[in-house]
Amino acid sequence: MRTHSHSIARRASAALVAAATAWSASQAQPQGQPAGPLPRIPCTIASKADLSAQDRAAVTAHATAVGQALESRVPGRIEEARRAAMAGLRCDRVEVVYRLELSRAIEPALSISMAKSRDLDADGELLALNVLALAGAIATRETAAILQDSLKDERPAVRFAAFAGYAELLRAVAAHPTAIVRDDLAAHLSGLAEAIVAQTDPQQMEAGLVALASGTRARPASVPDLDVLSLGSLSRALRQIRDRLAQLGQPELGSAVLLRATSTAQAVIIERLGQPQIPALPEPLLRDLAALAGDALLASPDLLAAGASPGAVKDVVASAQSLIGLSARALGRSVQVKLDDQVERGADALRQAIGRELGTLGAGPFNLPPDRFVRASPG
Repeated sequence: MRTHSHSIARRASAALVAAATAWSASQAQPQGQPAGPLPRIPCTIASKADLSAQDRAAVTAHATAVGQALESRVPGRIEEARRAAMAGLRCDRVEVVYRLELSRAIEPALSISMAKSRDLDADGELLALNVLALAGAIATRETAAILQDSLKDERPAVRFAAFAGYAELLRAVAAHPTAIVRDDLAAHLSGLAEAIVAQTDPQQMEAGLVALASGTRARPASVPDLDVLSLGSLSRALRQIRDRLAQLGQPELGSAVLLRATSTAQAVIIERLGQPQIPALPEPLLRDLAALAGDALLASPDLLAAGASPGAVKDVVASAQSLIGLSARALGRSVQVKLDDQVERGADALRQAIGRELGTLGAGPFNLPPDRFVRASPG
């Protein structure tokens, strides 16, 4: 689990380093490039409930300098622009008024940089990765739209960065007063699920699940059902990719996708069960999470047959059977499924054992419909 939980951050870092290296090798420093440090916004401004005219002028100057640095085509300067803008967004408290003012001042530069990045090949990827990190951290309706558009970018590294940007956005929503209303967030979460389904690389799928998982870790006052919305999108996405995972040529990574989904759902239920003062998860969602566990079980024998290691598949099966038990417990019942010991017997034996156990999900407390685990037609 720890290996998978850190894999996204490592890959994102590697992508930035690779793009920066390619760019450094192919570009010379333009004449007249400003070399001084970029202005940063102190937390005393970012945490203000009301900005003065002087504060707003400082934000505008900051945004202008960051925008110019993004357009510099100098890797170090672009990364410095991201770090400078991030500084004010990493304060213990970041008020909505600051996010909105920064967004107003910097969003045009971010959108222009994203458009230019499409004409710069590998150079453009570094620019796009930094822009998307900023768009997510600013976390307004306008910057979220940049992420949304980038989920359909033809460049895999940019789609990956858009997922990572959404993880930034959801962490910001969870930790600070939000500048995005609940209905807009719900639409973005649904869009994330659709983007995950559209991917053909399990690494991209996992990146999308990591983004959704970021929305399950808090219940901010402004969006108290953020974890419920995120889990619902996660469940819908997994149902649709379930039958394709073993066909993507990377069965070990396919197993990681299933483990990411089931462990994320488990963590939320465990937290709710351990804190009675937190409202219980809605019963329909708990049934959906049991179904998610069933989807993970159904995909496991295919991944094993496709070459996933028995250890990876056993982890998935153990996580899924635990999720079924936790979902039942949250519904006030006791259901036990024991299948992880079947993995060593091979894919066919595991498939048969899972087929027998899936009937459990059609009975109380889940009462899932009989056709819930019917496989999608090929093609």
